[in-house]
Amino acid sequence: MNYNMFTIQKQISGRPEKPFDRALRPYETGAKMDFTLGSIVETKKQHPCGSRRWRVIRTGADFKIRCEGCGRIVMLSYEDFRKRVKKVISSDEKENG
Repeated sequence: MNYNMFTIQKQISGRPEKPFDRALRPYETGAKMDFTLGSIVETKKQHPCGSRRWRVIRTGADFKIRCEGCGRIVMLSYEDFRKRVKKVISSDEKENG
């Protein structure tokens, strides 16, 4: 008999598991977050210095952010950046325009 993961999961739980049968994270829902140069963002976890606020200093395929507490600069891929950001605190475009 040919068993695949779908069949085994159905036998264990009594119902088939859909590929996206879990709660989507905010960064997976396509929620619009504007990350512009100079934006200040809050991360889910705090930096060792104690600050959660970071300023975006480079955007694109990679993001470069500077800690507002100690000035440390970190470079992250777009996916990692989206996962770690909790919310956008301020954006220069909104303040200037």
